[in-house]
Amino acid sequence: MNNSEDFPTLPTYQAAVEHYESRTPYKRGRNKGLRPLGFVRRYDRSQIRMEGNVVVCRFYNTDVIRFLPDNTIVLDHGGHQTPSTAEMINFVLHQRWNTKPWNGVVVKIRGKFYLRDIKDPKVNHRFDKPITITSDNVVCGGGVEFKQVLNQKLMGQIRKYYADSGFMEMVQYIVQMNPVMRRDDFDKNGRPNLDISKLTNYFADKATQNREDFFDELNEAIGVEDEQKRLELYFPLAEQLVLSSSLYHWDRGSQLYIFLTDFKKARELFYDLCRFQYSTVLFKSEMVGQGNILRDDNIRYVEFGSAGYALPFEAKTI
Repeated sequence: MNNSEDFPTLPTYQAAVEHYESRTPYKRGRNKGLRPLGFVRRYDRSQIRMEGNVVVCRFYNTDVIRFLPDNTIVLDHGGHQTPSTAEMINFVLHQRWNTKPWNGVVVKIRGKFYLRDIKDPKVNHRFDKPITITSDNVVCGGGVEFKQVLNQKLMGQIRKYYADSGFMEMVQYIVQMNPVMRRDDFDKNGRPNLDISKLTNYFADKATQNREDFFDELNEAIGVEDEQKRLELYFPLAEQLVLSSSLYHWDRGSQLYIFLTDFKKARELFYDLCRFQYSTVLFKSEMVGQGNILRDDNIRYVEFGSAGYALPFEAKTI
């Protein structure tokens, strides 16, 4: 925080009125007649004005702070959840919160604005729309948040379905037979890496297609009645999964990249892929109580999952 405009500290309505009356309007330029909010006049991004008996602090093109005669404050970022907007609010209002400006009246967490509660700083109110602080420092308004909740029973049915199919046994067999695999094995497999980290970057579309192709082949193979043929179809898919979940390093002796296989890692990757693949039926939205900072680790499955991809079996009633 640098407070380049030297914003004033205005904890009350009376302080805001006095500051307005003390400011000299610009005499020329595009802001002629307007009064600067900050003490450094060469910055003209912020102004202070009176609307009737309401004091308004404007930042760029948004009326961010309104002081009402009963000492109520109304905050509105106008959709601009930016560091500079938060900085302006924090410097102007930090004394009302009895804190330092760098401790934050408004904080940005995981891309979202939150307003700290005056009475209990551990409580944070979602600030995605205009929010009011009453004269007795009660926060009113704020947005309602939702989080994605996993249907654990249905996820259990998915685990059982693939376990009963014999596919996970094939995965375990490959790990036991090949605790170490060469890079050549991956190249010979000829199948793309099922790296879920790529689902959240520029390769998301390609990674999603790789996952969907994997499940299309796997679910089709499960339906094959001939056991020998089914196992033959399982093998390259299980090897693809094992190699995708393995750690690898450069081996000086063989001058090759060596993969260290691990059944637990392969199984974890597979169930993570299931959460992405069947996210439409596995997750549902639930409202989060006010005053909590939302940490939704499941939102990635919904955002990057395969919308409308049906289960390969008839789920039991849950």
